[in-house]
Amino acid sequence: GNPGDTLASALLANGVRLMGRSFKYHRPRGLLSVGSEEPNALVELRSGARREPNTRATTVELFDGLEARSQNRWPSLGFDALAVNDLLSPFFTAGFYYKTFMWP
Repeated sequence: GNPGDTLASALLANGVRLMGRSFKYHRPRGLLSVGSEEPNALVELRSGARREPNTRATTVELFDGLEARSQNRWPSLGFDALAVNDLLSPFFTAGFYYKTFMWP
């Protein structure tokens, strides 16, 4: 990446389109928007006690030593064993309906 680039723009410039997996079904997710409202490109910054999960790649400015990892995958982003959840999704019940709690 170049000075002033975000993590998301550097990944896109290097041909990386897959940036994460959905939480429930582990479906592949890529960049949807370029601002702070980005719902898909969530990464984990740093490690250990200073670990910072759920950071939007569109808001992280590159710097030397930046340590970022994708989330919601096991063992890797390219091959996620838990993606089998997507095949089983017709058998899962809905967990939460936000419309249930909306006022008329």
